[in-house]
Amino acid sequence: IDTDLNKTPKAEDGITNKDDMPDGTKYEWKETPDVSTPGDKPRTVVVTYPDGSKEEVNITVHVTDDASKHEPKGNDIDTDLNKTPKAEDGITNKDDMPKGTTYEWKETPDVSTPGDKPSTVVVTYPDGSKEEVNITVHVDDDASKYEPKGNDIDTDLNVTPKAEDGITNKDDMPKETTYEWKDTPDVSTKGDKPGVVVVTFPDGSKEEVPVTVHVTDDSEISLVVPDKVTVKDPTNLTDEEKQEVIDKIKESNKDNFPQGTKVEVENDGTATITYPDGSTKVIPGDQLVADKANSQTVPATSNNGGAKANEANTSSENTAGDAENVKANDATNKANQVVANAANKAKASNANLDDKHVLPQTGETKENTSLMGVALVAAGSMFGLGAMARKRKEDK
Repeated sequence: IDTDLNKTPKAEDGITNKDDMPDGTKYEWKETPDVSTPGDKPRTVVVTYPDGSKEEVNITVHVTDDASKHEPKGNDIDTDLNKTPKAEDGITNKDDMPKGTTYEWKETPDVSTPGDKPSTVVVTYPDGSKEEVNITVHVDDDASKYEPKGNDIDTDLNVTPKAEDGITNKDDMPKETTYEWKDTPDVSTKGDKPGVVVVTFPDGSKEEVPVTVHVTDDSEISLVVPDKVTVKDPTNLTDEEKQEVIDKIKESNKDNFPQGTKVEVENDGTATITYPDGSTKVIPGDQLVADKANSQTVPATSNNGGAKANEANTSSENTAGDAENVKANDATNKANQVVANAANKAKASNANLDDKHVLPQTGETKENTSLMGVALVAAGSMFGLGAMARKRKEDK
């Protein structure tokens, strides 16, 4: 008799000629066959006739299970890191299996690391029979599927750049990919600094990308020194004067200064420019401010018209090329001025003196006489100089 696993066949099915037996003949197992496992099981059928006589017939019970009747075909599985695939995905002909067949891992494959992981799918049929199918689970991580491309980074002194700026194809990376420095690059000094960007993918896999960080110093930026600001006291500028110096420096360097540049001016006009990276430049005050007094033109002193006349004469004589005549005219004018000043001073003194100071017969004071004498001597000298100059001219 052929029977399925766990299905005990009827004893009468072990007798082929039951139709030849008298009515009322009975059939039973001498020992119930074991059908819990597949295989050939020798058994005995006891035939009992109507008169009570018995006969034993030896037969074989062939116990078969689904496992022996079906052949599941294995299929390797590709999966992502940390994602356990379904065991049923390891069987390609599931549609050929009897309804109710189940699939499970004999041991859950290790998907915590990338690589090929040998695994076993246990196929359990409806009759309880089982079959093991060996397959390979290929564990892939994002790091093996993506290739981040490095990009050198330019940054200012003391400004640490973002690690993500070292990757050019971030848009090609899976969402939620993160970037960080393996070791924070040294940006305290200028120069080319090697760095490594650690790319961490959503599945936890990582990839290291070497880049170069170019650290530049803002102090290398060209600095334009503006025109000087005229101030009242170059050693002690007012707040308004300091602000004017600051405004001029900023205006002259508006195309050079990076955002965040600060300008400070000291009392003596010295300016300190501090760049965003912390580097500084200093412009001495004497290059930025000038004394307002030294910057003004001093007007000529009026001399009762003599200076103007002299200026006219000088201009005329210079035009003619006669330097000697200029000197003579100048001497004359100076003599006239001395006499006029002496006369005015004497007049003022007379009004304030007592009669006892008046000289006899003349009515003039001693001080008057002295002043007039000095004036006449000076005038004579001046006229003498003028005459000598004209004489030399005539001789020529």
